[in-house]
Amino acid sequence: MLTRRLQARKDERGAVALIVAVGAVGLMLVAALVLDFGAVRLERQVNQAAADDAAAAGLRASDLGTGQNYDSVAVCSAVDFLKANLSALAGLPACTTTATQTCEPGDTSTYARYHATVTSGNRTYEVWARSPYRVTDTSAGGVFPEESMPTLANNPGEPTQQGCDQIGVVIKETSHPVLGSLTGRDTLTHTVRAVGRVKIQSGDLAPALLLLERTKCSVLTVGSAGSPSRISVAATGSTPATIHADSAATDAGCGSGSNQQLFQGKQANGIVAYGTGTVAGTITSVASQNGVPAATISDSTSNVYGTAGIYPATLGTPTTVTGRKQVTRRPVDVRYRSGVVSAVSAAATEWGKSHSSPAGYTNYINGCPTPAQMTTLAALTADKSVYIDCPGNGGITLSGSIGAGKIYFHGFIKNGALRMPNATEVYIDDTDNGGSRVNNDAISLTNSGSSFCIRASTCTAGSSVGQCSTLPTGSPTSKARLMIRRGMINGAGGSLLRLCNTTVVMEGGDAAGCVPATNGTAPSATPCGGGTGDGQINTSGSADWTAPNAYGDMAAAGITTESAKQALWSAGEDLALWTESYGASSSPSFSMAGGGNMHVAGVFMAPNANPFNITGGGIQDLSNAQYIVRSFAVAGGATLKMSVDPNNAVGLPTLFDFRLVR
Repeated sequence: MLTRRLQARKDERGAVALIVAVGAVGLMLVAALVLDFGAVRLERQVNQAAADDAAAAGLRASDLGTGQNYDSVAVCSAVDFLKANLSALAGLPACTTTATQTCEPGDTSTYARYHATVTSGNRTYEVWARSPYRVTDTSAGGVFPEESMPTLANNPGEPTQQGCDQIGVVIKETSHPVLGSLTGRDTLTHTVRAVGRVKIQSGDLAPALLLLERTKCSVLTVGSAGSPSRISVAATGSTPATIHADSAATDAGCGSGSNQQLFQGKQANGIVAYGTGTVAGTITSVASQNGVPAATISDSTSNVYGTAGIYPATLGTPTTVTGRKQVTRRPVDVRYRSGVVSAVSAAATEWGKSHSSPAGYTNYINGCPTPAQMTTLAALTADKSVYIDCPGNGGITLSGSIGAGKIYFHGFIKNGALRMPNATEVYIDDTDNGGSRVNNDAISLTNSGSSFCIRASTCTAGSSVGQCSTLPTGSPTSKARLMIRRGMINGAGGSLLRLCNTTVVMEGGDAAGCVPATNGTAPSATPCGGGTGDGQINTSGSADWTAPNAYGDMAAAGITTESAKQALWSAGEDLALWTESYGASSSPSFSMAGGGNMHVAGVFMAPNANPFNITGGGIQDLSNAQYIVRSFAVAGGATLKMSVDPNNAVGLPTLFDFRLVR
């Protein structure tokens, strides 16, 4: 009996020992897991902080002062930050920067991507840095389940940017547990992500003249010494006037001699950007940014200057031309290029229709309309359409009114006095039946008294300008688009060109409208398939031309999202002219004149006009008009009074509102 009791006690002690041993092992395993997962948590926090800071560093580096997102710079700056500030990532391969690369939505060739792996101690790190970054892209670190949360799912970024406004940094760490290996777990893996976003848009300063020439001088010239020719750009409300030139003034023809400067005012107060009384107007250039001597920048500070003075009451104290980095045509392209491309594509459908039986037109006229037919056309309403098939060398000479909304001219306009008060779509196809151009001019108003008017209440040559009525707020059907397949707009003295609330797109004889495939391209003398294109303007009669402007202030009208604004711009809001054709000082050239009979308003995009000439005498009203051209010249005694409402023009670019969004 005693032996059995001793054996039982011995067994109990063994069981207790076993329980204690098992418990100790369990506690050791739990402790090991706690220690390993604690280390992982700490590592994750360190990695997240590094990723956040790297994304912020990339965002800040992406802005080179031009308002564009330099995504290669952004990505490599983020990687460089990680290498410098997280010792475990110091061994990451170098990131190669393409300093001039900007992210263009939808163009994968402009995208910047970095992916590399590095080992440090018993840890392996896989790093991705991308711009653009889109939350739907699972190839950089996999799926992030938090994207299903409403607060994130409803914040994917600006759709039109397609991720170009974002940079993503992802760090994936794989470690080998020290004590936790006792549990049979070989590796522990965790992934962190940081996404930064920058809001990219036009700033408040909208230049009356954006001059795109990149190397040469004489980009803005005014008359001659002793002439009354001048350019005065007034402030608009609290926004001072602005002129900018992209030229670095490095051409051999630049200098301090006669007619060699970048800006040439020729006389006192020749070119003046006025201010608000407290904030000065500015004239800026890339040449000034690069330290080019003032004597090469302008012919005199008294001739060319900005001032806080208010036009026309006070001149104020002159300020010299200041520096600004290259802007390029990109801000205008971002706003309008896609809409112009769509318009050109839609017009191609019209150009391709049968001339003898065009589908979709409610009225077809074979030959130039007779007076009796014009009476019928005048009675048409805006819901009707008419196709006029008259491609002969004599042109289409019409006097009277066409009441239709959609009007197609197969042939070119030759004089007459034509009014189209209800037009929303007008096509001029200056070709014969074989597709060859009939005349150099798509619109040829060579006779005094000739007139061509769209959406105008009156159309009488010699009438005063400023007759275009204001477009009612939010009225998309009260505007027009004039598509010109090939040929110039030509208006002689005594004629009238009145285009109210109208966007003109001149394709220059090119099926694609000569529109570049990417934003911000340099000016060219051969923009149309190796040629100059034939979409120039040469008018010396009266010009009364206003762009569609249904929203003077979109924010005040409740339009606040970038996508909603972009939809309006793509439909032509504020755009008066788009032509890619080249024109120099002689044929082919760009020129508008008319003395006091010139009134234009809107964005005039002629990036290869070199120069765009304004001639004639008297004070010419270019209020709320913005010219984007290669160079600009005023001659013949013309005095230009200009002003630009930033709500109705393209502003100089700016980047702001840098923030982490994930």
